[in-house]
Amino acid sequence: MIGLWIPGNFENIIAAIEHLERHAEVYWTVGGGIKDWSKLSTPLIGLIYLNKNGDIRCCCRIIKILPFHPSHYSDLCKKPKKWIAEYKKEKLRKKRYLTLVITKVKPFHYKSRKLKNIFGRSFIPGQNCIKIRIPRVVEIIKALASNF
Repeated sequence: MIGLWIPGNFENIIAAIEHLERHAEVYWTVGGGIKDWSKLSTPLIGLIYLNKNGDIRCCCRIIKILPFHPSHYSDLCKKPKKWIAEYKKEKLRKKRYLTLVITKVKPFHYKSRKLKNIFGRSFIPGQNCIKIRIPRVVEIIKALASNF
């Protein structure tokens, strides 16, 4: 199964989970390493890794992939307040950003060195969101629970 490799940190993961307790979805902006993102069918599984070591800490359900738009940062129903404040301070400088519309984030631990990209090659954790082959699909779906 094809899924997405998503950079994250504990603060963003916690903010996303807390946001989803009050809202149906969260808009998670990522660096775009996916050229043909509009051809991906959703829902997709996302694996959120920590920047420090690249180990996966959470899995998520992605229902849409959208081009980045600054208006996403003006709607408290789409983004946690903290993310909006950070955006207003720094603004995103990169042009190749995507927005992942996520409806669930659940704990899931997996060593990233076991992962392969869609061409079957191993890779080193990086900062971009990329397409990967999803391991342990059944366990991830159980973690995400109903209606995947």
